[in-house]
Amino acid sequence: MFNPADVGRRLALCADALKIRERIAAAPASAQRATRILCGTRLAAIRKALRGRSADLSDVLLSPSGGMAALRELLEAARGGTDYERFEVAARAQAIHGLMRVFQAAESRVGIQSELDDAELLKICAEWIGDADPLVNAQIERGAFAEEFKARAKSAAEQPEAFSVQVDPELQATNDAIAARLMEMRLAVRDQYGPLVGTNLELWARYARDAQQGDEWAREFCAGVLAEAEGQEWGALFAEYRRIVLEEKIPAEDAIQARRGSAVAEARALRVEVGRQAINDLLAASLIAEDAATAWANAQEITPTAIARLKKIGYPADQVRKDMAEFYRLTGGRLMSIRVHSRGDRRANATNIYSLEEVGTINLDGDFDKKTLWHELGHHIEADPVAKLAAGRLIRRRAENGGRSYTLRSLTGNKAYRSDEVAYKDGFFSPYVGKVYQDGTTEVFSMGVESFSDPERLAKRMAQDPETLEFVAGFLKAPPSPMLKALLALRETLRGAVEQDKEQAGASVDALIEQLAAGVSIRQTNDDSALPEWVRYSVQRHGYKLVGMFSEGAQSTLLLSGWVRNWDTKRRAAGLILALAGTNESGRVFFQVLDTYPGRNVDLAKAAYAIYTRRGTAPNQHQMQSESFLSEYAK
Repeated sequence: MFNPADVGRRLALCADALKIRERIAAAPASAQRATRILCGTRLAAIRKALRGRSADLSDVLLSPSGGMAALRELLEAARGGTDYERFEVAARAQAIHGLMRVFQAAESRVGIQSELDDAELLKICAEWIGDADPLVNAQIERGAFAEEFKARAKSAAEQPEAFSVQVDPELQATNDAIAARLMEMRLAVRDQYGPLVGTNLELWARYARDAQQGDEWAREFCAGVLAEAEGQEWGALFAEYRRIVLEEKIPAEDAIQARRGSAVAEARALRVEVGRQAINDLLAASLIAEDAATAWANAQEITPTAIARLKKIGYPADQVRKDMAEFYRLTGGRLMSIRVHSRGDRRANATNIYSLEEVGTINLDGDFDKKTLWHELGHHIEADPVAKLAAGRLIRRRAENGGRSYTLRSLTGNKAYRSDEVAYKDGFFSPYVGKVYQDGTTEVFSMGVESFSDPERLAKRMAQDPETLEFVAGFLKAPPSPMLKALLALRETLRGAVEQDKEQAGASVDALIEQLAAGVSIRQTNDDSALPEWVRYSVQRHGYKLVGMFSEGAQSTLLLSGWVRNWDTKRRAAGLILALAGTNESGRVFFQVLDTYPGRNVDLAKAAYAIYTRRGTAPNQHQMQSESFLSEYAK
């Protein structure tokens, strides 16, 4: 059936495609790579829409003619919804609009001028993003644990640990009586034969069990006391003492330990059962199949430095991927691409949560495990503005003393926290849940989701603070909306475009370095005997080694190797050093470092020397990564 409106939309899409293609063709080939990639993404989305192959909201939003109309339609559809539904739509619409602005700015750089008719849309968003309490309440209601289930969690959490298990009174009385008899015997021996003998009996009883279990030192000690007792007046008394220890005391202690161990095992089994039930409940609500979660986890980057550190820790990369797949499924696929990296941090952390240029990253620490992995992955859930705003409201409304913040040092007594790490105080299962950051990021989802990484831990925390975990569970139980999927897809598109731009720029930089290095010769040598003694001493004092010499004479340009500071990572790394050494006009010997470059790329050092000979100063690390800078000297 003929539909004029549909024909009009398709004609508008065709016009969009022609306009974008014309501007891309007119753009300089050597510039605007990221812009060209973004425009190419627009074209791909338009082609899919014209062929009717995709109903993804992100494709509709990438259409210059239809994007704003689609956003307005989403707002109009939500107008009759609940307060929290309007809040969700408005918060995500606002974020999507910001991403569309990025696309618009990119297109304007190649001459495509388009206007986002956004005044009314942003006004509606601002009105709807007001009180977050209905949103918070809705999540808690959706994730609420049944009262009977909460009672079981509380009962399981209150089960005693090993040290507090109450044993059978008769068994305890028997053990106490044995201990009293042994004490009486030791005192008698001490009074009659001296304190040394009494002490030997006490130590023998202490180490008898260890000797039975094969401890070599304990066995030798007990054998020594036994040999010493032979032929002594106190030998018969010691024989009876040994019998009581071996035949009565140790079996009685074993019975008590067995009872305690059984009670602890039963308590732990109950906590695991309760926690596992809550985890299974969340998994049942997930729309992510196990094979899809595995495919996502296998597609994520674990850098070589992270793999090496994980191996050292004893947490292999294969297991990390399995745990990532479980997280992805449990949280309903709410993550974009993730990179696991190691840069030597003392504490694990999450970076690039909101970045449109860098992939979301988890940086390892020396104690990295599944709990920490899930904690840091949980931070990336707050890339969704709804999650971030709702989590912030949850901790603010629970804050004691009118929302006053306290240092984590004062709340926990842990001096390892920095003085600027602050949190709201409340009955959270951990004071860290109330931590706040200047950009509005919270620890609600990170701490909440890490709880689900272990069923026993989850049961304990459910008993302490059910509301926080109900909030997190409720949020994760809701299937990701088309708007959330579109928001994540658009962010991924922008990140991918920037990444491609960096890759292409990197290839161009490599080609320019190769071009500059081609005209430079170096005499590679590690023999520093020809250097003046003071220069040789300076090189060695810095911990450098000679690699080669670019020029020789009264003033020589040296290439050295050693530890240098990487400006990007702010850490020391193996690298190359460009240095000047020789005799100045007044006859004094000198040594001067011109600049340093991480890595062992000799061609990069040769290119840096070529630039140095032309400009009189050595280029720094960032300049050697700049395509525009290198192009000036490669002409």
